[in-house]
Amino acid sequence: MDINRPIHWYPGHMAVATKDIQKNLKLVDMIIELIDARAPISSRHPFLAQYNGQKGRLIVMAKTDLADPIVTSRWEIYFKERHLPLLALNLFDKDAPAQIIQKALEIAVPIHAKQTAKGMKPQPIRALVIGIPNVGKSTLINRIAKHAVAQVADRPGVTRAPQWIKPNERIWLLDTPGILPMNYDLKLTALHLAAIGAIKRDILPLETIAAFLHQYIRSNYPKMLDKYLGFETPKDFHQFMARLSGRFLIKDMNQAIERFYDDFRTGIIGRITLEVVY
Repeated sequence: MDINRPIHWYPGHMAVATKDIQKNLKLVDMIIELIDARAPISSRHPFLAQYNGQKGRLIVMAKTDLADPIVTSRWEIYFKERHLPLLALNLFDKDAPAQIIQKALEIAVPIHAKQTAKGMKPQPIRALVIGIPNVGKSTLINRIAKHAVAQVADRPGVTRAPQWIKPNERIWLLDTPGILPMNYDLKLTALHLAAIGAIKRDILPLETIAAFLHQYIRSNYPKMLDKYLGFETPKDFHQFMARLSGRFLIKDMNQAIERFYDDFRTGIIGRITLEVVY
């Protein structure tokens, strides 16, 4: 497949959801945007990357347990320098929900101050939860709600329509479908999104994604890949896959490619970040 041509996808529910964002913004006090620590820029929501409105914002950089911790700390500095409130965490950590709620309430202090000045009792903060597919929106909501109120699956496109979640009287969450733009002119962005599972597997050939990961990890995390394979990693992708097949006793090449892709996504190969701060 030629990765130098534009990559297109646009499920119908995403088109509708994109139009709904502006309408939903009128219903909330702030925005909680989820991004993936392995690709913090590629996984930014296309609407919010350009948003200059007045709503309070909190960026939650999730899946830090799968990302390079040194690079993650550099990304934290990157967002701080741009005055974008950020929490970098693993959504499954015990204190993650409390951290998110506390940070959201800090951002919402001016909102409560206005309500108090008008003689009103401070109301629950209404937050719009936005992110690309499979970034962890439903996991975040379920962790805050302390039970399963949003459907979770390890694939994109599960949430299909906006829905209000009211876990407590401090914060209410408006869950929205994961949205991607109609196409990406930057092919590397599409590869990043495919590698972290934000794009359905039938959009890009798995072999293309695996070849990209082989080249990237070999260049940036060679010792990690050597340890995973059990010996020095071949430069040639097909030789690498042949070695991997032997290492894990896999006879079918397609199954070997899928094994390599899944082992990256689940962190078995190691904690790897696909985008670095320049």
